[in-house]
Parts: sequence; C-alpha cells; structure tokens
Amino acid sequence: MIDVDEMVAAIRNPKLHDLEGIAASLLEFGYADTVVLDERTGRTISGHGRVEAVQHLRDSGEKPPEGVQVVKGKWLIPVNRGWASEGDAAAEAYLLGANRLNEVGGWDRELLRAVVGDVAEYDEGLLRAAGYDELATHDILTADEYAGPRGQTPPEDFPSLGEKNAEYQCPKCRHEWDGDPRP
Repeated sequence: MIDVDEMVAAIRNPKLHDLEGIAASLLEFGYADTVVLDERTGRTISGHGRVEAVQHLRDSGEKPPEGVQVVKGKWLIPVNRGWASEGDAAAEAYLLGANRLNEVGGWDRELLRAVVGDVAEYDEGLLRAAGYDELATHDILTADEYAGPRGQTPPEDFPSLGEKNAEYQCPKCRHEWDGDPRP
C-alpha cells in the first residue's frame, strides 16, 4: 500500500483517461485493479487513470473506495511492486502495450450482447459504472450481427465486391459490400 500522492507518473504517457468514469467505477466496485510500479524508474508504468481518479475522489470530498485505506489522512492504494523495466524504451513499450493490447483484443459481440443485456435487466447503474452509457448499451443490444469481432467471416450470402468500388466496408472485419449489408 502506497500513499496515492507518492505515485510518480511516467514521463510520457499518451493514454487519455475518463476520470469521472474511472471514479464512478471505483465507487461502485471498489479498488480492484492494482497500479504497477516500475522499480527501475520509481514511476507508475500502468494505472495512471486509477491514481488520478483516487486523487480526484479524495479532493472532491468523496469517501474512499473499498480497497483504499486511509491512514493519518493519507489515502493508500494497492500497488504491484517487484517488476523493473530493462530500459526507458522497454518501459514505454510496456506502458503502450498495457493499454493497446486491451484495445486490439476486440469483443465476442454475441457474448457481449448477452452479458450487457443481463446486467441491464438486473441494474443499468452497474453498466454506467462499467463505462456503458445509455447510447452504448442501446448500440450493443441492437447492433447488426455482422459488426462482429475483427476477422469474423461474413455469411456466404453477404455480397462483396472485393477491394475496388465497394459501397460499404464493415469497420470491424473490413468486409466490403455494395447495397444493404443485411441478406
């Protein structure tokens, strides 16, 4: 456990954060995902948004999320320690990868739709705390089945004109077609 104010950010971190969204998630679910500290540099290598959100909550007068300890007025957060980068380039590459690999993994769209639907039926507030506003939830629950994960093969009757002169291209799988994409 380390005082949130003792966490030092990476020198260069291009990742932007939804601090309000992270703070809402922390208040709903608690502090469940630790920050990673690079022992070589003494800087945060992963979890900058969580550090900023905890500071924001404290500065806004909110109660500490579950998992954050308050000792003598200091907010202590769980930190994963013991890892050290081999150099500055390796540290920055890890920082990039810790964020990018989540993006490129994609989603199993049918399973996502089922889970979002089940959680929405139970409590839509939980979805908001997980970063899904009304519009995002609606889009997931009503999305075309053809907007599946990258690499999904469209059905055989899904017309394609190939690389040239296609009228549309699926933003997920890059399949191209002319006219209505639904059979």
